[in-house]
Amino acid sequence: MDEQHIVKVRNSFLVGKKLLKSNELKQMMVGTEEAGDFFKVGFAMFALCTLLCPTTFVYVNLKYMLPLRDSKAIARENWASYSFRFLFDSVKSFKENNQVYIGGCLLFLQLFYFDAIAHGSVLVDKSVLPLTVWGKIETEKMKKWLQKRGGV
Repeated sequence: MDEQHIVKVRNSFLVGKKLLKSNELKQMMVGTEEAGDFFKVGFAMFALCTLLCPTTFVYVNLKYMLPLRDSKAIARENWASYSFRFLFDSVKSFKENNQVYIGGCLLFLQLFYFDAIAHGSVLVDKSVLPLTVWGKIETEKMKKWLQKRGGV
């Protein structure tokens, strides 16, 4: 996609504004009746800014437009790698810049942490994805186990 097309798509979401709030994007997606390119890009952008790559800002990070530049390729993107890279960069920035908050998917960070320190009282099947292993019961057991040992 050329730069003019990116600007056009970006402007279709901003509608005369400099920045777009995530709740405004949500309202735009709820109000969209057709599942065309606009909806695909908007939905993916909303998923990125709220779940996969959230930041501490209420505004949508316009860097999300880069992986969303081709609406037909959205389904083929490796969103797990993209989210992990975003989280990795956020943790790195957190450490280097002495920040107060970490951006990125903290759920992924929690799952990674739990999976790394899994102990004997929580049986973890390493042959399946951590997301399927760490349900509510297993998570609560892990939290209690950590609290007994003084926390993290």
